[in-house]
Amino acid sequence: MSGQCFEVPPMSRASIRQLARQVRDSLGWKEPRFPIVEYLEVYHQIDKAFVYDICEKELMGDRHGITFPDKKVMLIREDVYEGAVDGNGRDRMTIAHEFGHLHMHTNLGLGRQLASSEIPAFRSSEWQANCFGGELLVSSDHIHQCLDPLEASQIFEVSVEAAIYQWGKFNEDGVIK
Repeated sequence: MSGQCFEVPPMSRASIRQLARQVRDSLGWKEPRFPIVEYLEVYHQIDKAFVYDICEKELMGDRHGITFPDKKVMLIREDVYEGAVDGNGRDRMTIAHEFGHLHMHTNLGLGRQLASSEIPAFRSSEWQANCFGGELLVSSDHIHQCLDPLEASQIFEVSVEAAIYQWGKFNEDGVIK
Protein backbone atom coordinates (compact mmCIF):
# COMPACT_ATOMS: atom_id res chain seq x y z
CA MET A 1 0.00 0.00 0.00
CA SER A 2 1.73 3.05 -1.23
CA GLY A 3 -0.18 5.71 0.64
CA GLN A 4 -0.34 7.85 -2.52
CA CYS A 5 -3.92 8.95 -2.90
CA PHE A 6 -5.59 9.83 -6.17
CA GLU A 7 -9.05 11.20 -6.77
CA VAL A 8 -11.02 8.58 -8.69
CA PRO A 9 -14.64 8.19 -9.82
CA PRO A 10 -16.91 7.62 -6.82
CA MET A 11 -17.76 4.11 -5.66
CA SER A 12 -19.88 3.09 -2.71
CA ARG A 13 -19.06 0.26 -0.32
CA ALA A 14 -22.06 -1.61 -1.75
CA SER A 15 -20.71 -1.40 -5.31
CA ILE A 16 -17.23 -2.43 -4.17
CA ARG A 17 -18.75 -5.33 -2.20
CA GLN A 18 -20.53 -6.39 -5.40
CA LEU A 19 -17.26 -6.21 -7.36
CA ALA A 20 -15.51 -8.39 -4.76
CA ARG A 21 -18.40 -10.87 -4.98
CA GLN A 22 -18.05 -10.89 -8.78
CA VAL A 23 -14.34 -11.75 -8.46
CA ARG A 24 -15.18 -14.66 -6.15
CA ASP A 25 -18.03 -15.80 -8.39
CA SER A 26 -15.92 -15.59 -11.57
CA LEU A 27 -13.54 -18.08 -9.99
CA GLY A 28 -16.34 -20.26 -8.66
CA TRP A 29 -14.90 -19.64 -5.19
CA LYS A 30 -17.39 -20.69 -2.49
CA GLU A 31 -15.11 -21.06 0.54
CA PRO A 32 -14.81 -18.33 3.21
CA ARG A 33 -11.01 -17.96 2.99
CA PHE A 34 -10.03 -16.36 -0.32
CA PRO A 35 -6.75 -17.73 -1.78
CA ILE A 36 -5.18 -14.34 -2.49
CA VAL A 37 -1.63 -15.63 -3.12
CA GLU A 38 -2.90 -18.23 -5.57
CA TYR A 39 -5.02 -15.54 -7.26
CA LEU A 40 -1.90 -13.39 -7.65
CA GLU A 41 0.01 -16.29 -9.14
CA VAL A 42 -2.62 -17.23 -11.74
CA TYR A 43 -4.17 -13.84 -12.54
CA HIS A 44 -2.07 -13.56 -15.72
CA GLN A 45 -4.17 -16.45 -17.07
CA ILE A 46 -7.28 -14.26 -16.62
CA ASP A 47 -5.66 -11.08 -17.94
CA LYS A 48 -2.76 -11.80 -20.28
CA ALA A 49 -1.44 -8.23 -19.90
CA PHE A 50 -1.00 -8.59 -16.11
CA VAL A 51 2.52 -8.86 -14.71
CA TYR A 52 3.62 -9.04 -11.09
CA ASP A 53 7.01 -9.11 -9.48
CA ILE A 54 8.23 -9.90 -5.99
CA CYS A 55 10.80 -7.25 -5.11
CA GLU A 56 13.50 -7.01 -2.47
CA LYS A 57 12.83 -4.83 0.54
CA GLU A 58 15.79 -2.61 -0.40
CA LEU A 59 14.09 -1.75 -3.69
CA MET A 60 10.58 -1.23 -2.23
CA GLY A 61 11.55 0.54 0.99
CA ASP A 62 8.52 1.22 3.17
CA ARG A 63 6.09 0.33 0.40
CA HIS A 64 4.51 -3.09 0.90
CA GLY A 65 3.01 -3.13 -2.58
CA ILE A 66 2.64 -0.87 -5.58
CA THR A 67 0.27 -1.26 -8.50
CA PHE A 68 0.33 0.61 -11.78
CA PRO A 69 -3.24 -0.10 -12.96
CA ASP A 70 -2.86 1.26 -16.50
CA LYS A 71 0.25 -0.84 -17.04
CA LYS A 72 -1.33 -3.83 -15.25
CA VAL A 73 1.83 -4.19 -13.18
CA MET A 74 1.89 -5.11 -9.50
CA LEU A 75 4.99 -5.10 -7.31
CA ILE A 76 4.89 -6.84 -3.93
CA ARG A 77 7.69 -6.57 -1.38
CA GLU A 78 9.34 -9.95 -0.83
CA ASP A 79 8.73 -10.16 2.92
CA VAL A 80 5.05 -9.23 2.38
CA TYR A 81 4.67 -11.96 -0.24
CA GLU A 82 6.31 -14.50 2.07
CA GLY A 83 4.07 -13.36 4.92
CA ALA A 84 0.99 -13.79 2.75
CA VAL A 85 2.16 -17.27 1.76
CA ASP A 86 2.48 -18.05 5.49
CA GLY A 87 -1.05 -16.73 6.14
CA ASN A 88 -0.20 -13.38 7.72
CA GLY A 89 -3.47 -11.43 7.59
CA ARG A 90 -1.95 -8.00 7.07
CA ASP A 91 0.18 -9.25 4.21
CA ARG A 92 -2.78 -11.03 2.61
CA MET A 93 -4.69 -7.73 2.88
CA THR A 94 -1.85 -5.87 1.15
CA ILE A 95 -2.15 -8.09 -1.92
CA ALA A 96 -5.96 -7.82 -1.88
CA HIS A 97 -5.62 -4.02 -1.62
CA GLU A 98 -3.33 -3.96 -4.65
CA PHE A 99 -5.88 -6.01 -6.59
CA GLY A 100 -8.39 -3.33 -5.65
CA HIS A 101 -6.31 -0.80 -7.54
CA LEU A 102 -6.01 -3.16 -10.48
CA HIS A 103 -9.73 -3.97 -10.66
CA MET A 104 -11.05 -0.45 -10.05
CA HIS A 105 -8.44 2.04 -11.24
CA THR A 106 -7.38 0.82 -14.69
CA ASN A 107 -7.81 3.30 -17.56
CA LEU A 108 -8.34 6.27 -15.26
CA GLY A 109 -5.10 8.11 -15.96
CA LEU A 110 -4.39 8.64 -12.26
CA GLY A 111 -2.75 12.00 -12.64
CA ARG A 112 -4.30 14.02 -9.83
CA GLN A 113 -2.57 13.11 -6.59
CA LEU A 114 -3.90 14.86 -3.50
CA ALA A 115 -3.58 14.63 0.25
CA SER A 116 -6.04 11.96 1.38
CA SER A 117 -7.72 14.52 3.65
CA GLU A 118 -8.71 16.55 0.57
CA ILE A 119 -10.65 13.69 -1.04
CA PRO A 120 -13.99 12.31 0.16
CA ALA A 121 -13.52 8.63 1.05
CA PHE A 122 -15.76 7.32 -1.74
CA ARG A 123 -13.55 9.17 -4.30
CA SER A 124 -10.22 8.13 -2.73
CA SER A 125 -8.14 5.51 -4.54
CA GLU A 126 -6.73 4.30 -1.22
CA TRP A 127 -10.10 4.04 0.52
CA GLN A 128 -11.54 2.15 -2.43
CA ALA A 129 -8.60 -0.27 -2.55
CA ASN A 130 -8.78 -0.84 1.22
CA CYS A 131 -12.52 -1.41 0.96
CA PHE A 132 -12.06 -3.88 -1.90
CA GLY A 133 -9.37 -5.79 0.01
CA GLY A 134 -11.61 -6.12 3.06
CA GLU A 135 -14.64 -7.12 1.02
CA LEU A 136 -12.69 -9.68 -1.02
CA LEU A 137 -11.04 -11.35 1.95
CA VAL A 138 -13.95 -11.11 4.40
CA SER A 139 -16.93 -12.23 2.37
CA SER A 140 -20.38 -10.90 3.17
CA ASP A 141 -21.70 -14.30 2.07
CA HIS A 142 -19.82 -16.09 4.86
CA ILE A 143 -19.48 -13.62 7.73
CA HIS A 144 -22.70 -14.87 9.34
CA GLN A 145 -20.92 -18.19 10.03
CA CYS A 146 -18.67 -16.43 12.55
CA LEU A 147 -19.55 -15.85 16.19
CA ASP A 148 -17.40 -12.73 16.53
CA PRO A 149 -14.55 -10.81 14.88
CA LEU A 150 -11.88 -13.03 16.47
CA GLU A 151 -13.38 -16.11 14.86
CA ALA A 152 -13.74 -14.15 11.60
CA SER A 153 -10.02 -13.29 11.66
CA GLN A 154 -9.23 -17.00 11.93
CA ILE A 155 -11.72 -18.22 9.32
CA PHE A 156 -10.90 -15.53 6.74
CA GLU A 157 -7.19 -15.41 7.65
CA VAL A 158 -7.07 -11.64 8.13
CA SER A 159 -5.74 -9.53 10.98
CA VAL A 160 -7.95 -9.07 14.02
CA GLU A 161 -8.09 -5.34 13.19
CA ALA A 162 -9.37 -6.04 9.68
CA ALA A 163 -11.92 -8.53 11.01
CA ILE A 164 -13.18 -6.02 13.60
CA TYR A 165 -13.49 -3.32 10.94
CA GLN A 166 -15.32 -5.56 8.46
CA TRP A 167 -17.54 -6.95 11.25
CA GLY A 168 -18.58 -3.39 12.09
CA LYS A 169 -19.33 -2.56 8.45
CA PHE A 170 -21.39 -5.74 8.02
CA ASN A 171 -23.29 -4.91 11.21
CA GLU A 172 -24.02 -1.39 9.93
CA ASP A 173 -25.28 -2.84 6.64
CA GLY A 174 -27.43 -5.50 8.31
CA VAL A 175 -25.41 -8.39 6.88
CA ILE A 176 -24.87 -9.90 10.34
CA LYS A 177 -28.11 -10.67 12.11
